[in-house]
Amino acid sequence: MQKDKDVLEAKFITIEKPERIVLEYSITGKGEPILFLHGGGTDHYHYTEFLLGLGENYKVYAFTMPGFARSSGIKDFTLENLLEVTYEFVKALELNKFIIMGQSFGAGMALAFAGKYPQMIKKVFAFTPLASSINKNFLKLRTDIKQSSAERREKIGKVREEKKNFSWSDLFVVNFRETFITLKLVRLVNNFHLDNYLANIKSPVYAYIGKRDIVVDPDQQKRDMKKIEKVKVKLFPEDGHYLLFSQMGAILKDINETIK
Repeated sequence: MQKDKDVLEAKFITIEKPERIVLEYSITGKGEPILFLHGGGTDHYHYTEFLLGLGENYKVYAFTMPGFARSSGIKDFTLENLLEVTYEFVKALELNKFIIMGQSFGAGMALAFAGKYPQMIKKVFAFTPLASSINKNFLKLRTDIKQSSAERREKIGKVREEKKNFSWSDLFVVNFRETFITLKLVRLVNNFHLDNYLANIKSPVYAYIGKRDIVVDPDQQKRDMKKIEKVKVKLFPEDGHYLLFSQMGAILKDINETIK
């Protein structure tokens, strides 16, 4: 991760609404502006390879949400407050009309932002979007969150041995779930009601859904996407929640062709 932080220059900005918050962020590339929102339990550096790939053709802005990594915390961790944080961030950087992207929780945020501020958004790219709810099968796995790091590493090793195709979803479950619970994201996303936002999105939406997603129910994702006026869904039958990583090359190519 430190190597990633050496590649993406760390910047800090202070916003005043909904409260005083210091956000860590990075900018890479030149061209049409893109805002990327990261997923839960990570920070924007987790997506460095993808962001640099985007930066070859676009000017990419990415920040770490409040309470994650080196961004300061927020008292009331709600969807509305996070949307306001995002708005204050883009306003401070004078972004008026841009493309917005996100993965997982960040994709849900991107959709909500596009619905709340439709005049600001040109296109939305949502990778395995968190919309109405988390996959119930994933929630069943969140037991014994006090397990040691050694136990987590052992589980990761077993998953790698037992599965020929080790997926990012497997890694998320056995390694990041403690962070996921600690940040109270489960409680938030179970009240992550986007219906009003989805119906208000005016810009084209491109949703990427993994059929083997064990974090977010793929069928629910598809139902949620039907609530959007202009939407194109791309289904990946052999991929799960982290298809943005496993299909990165194909997705970057698809983004370039779509934006052109």
